[in-house]
Amino acid sequence: MNKSLNKHQKKQNFVKIYLADDNGTALNHFEGVVLDHNAEFVMMLDLMDFNYDGYVVFRKADICEIKRSKNEVFFQKILHKENLLQPILNDFHPIKLGGMEDMFKQLKKRKLPIIVKRLYGSDDIFQIGPIHSVTQKKVRINYFNAQGEFDLKPVVSKFTSITFFRVDSIYANLFNKYAKKLK
Repeated sequence: MNKSLNKHQKKQNFVKIYLADDNGTALNHFEGVVLDHNAEFVMMLDLMDFNYDGYVVFRKADICEIKRSKNEVFFQKILHKENLLQPILNDFHPIKLGGMEDMFKQLKKRKLPIIVKRLYGSDDIFQIGPIHSVTQKKVRINYFNAQGEFDLKPVVSKFTSITFFRVDSIYANLFNKYAKKLK
C-alpha cells in the first residue's frame, strides 16, 4: 500500500480511496489527490464533481482499495485541461501529519472549523465546528447545528473512534462564518 500511495502522491494522480472497517463493511470513499501519508494516516485533497471540498485525513488501516482506473485517468485529464487542480495545489497549506493530538493542535491554532466523522459501529457521529480543546486522547469541538446555533458545551470525540476528519470544506467554512456565537 505504501508503494501505491507514494507513486500516486509523487505523480499527483487523481485516485479513489475506499475505506472499510475490520469486518469489510464499506465506510466511505474519497476522490482526489494524495497529499501526504505516514505510518498511520493519509491526507488527501478531496474533490467532488470537479470542485475542491477541503482535505481529509483518515487511517491507513481502514483503506480497502486504492483505485486508479481509466475513469480516474480521464477525470484527471479534465482537471488538467480545465486547470482546476493546479491553482488549488499552489494555494494549499496543509497540516503536518503526525498523531491525532498533534494534528488537532495544529488545526486549533489555525482556528479552522472541522468536520469529524465516526462511521464505526452503530453510533455514527457527525460533528462540525471549531476546535475547543485537545487532550492526549480526545478532541472537543464547539459544535453548531444546522441552524447555525452553537451547543452550550463542546462535544467530545475520542481519537480511537474517529474514522476521518475534514478541513477547509465549503460546508464547514460557510456554516462557521454565519453561526451564531454564544455570548
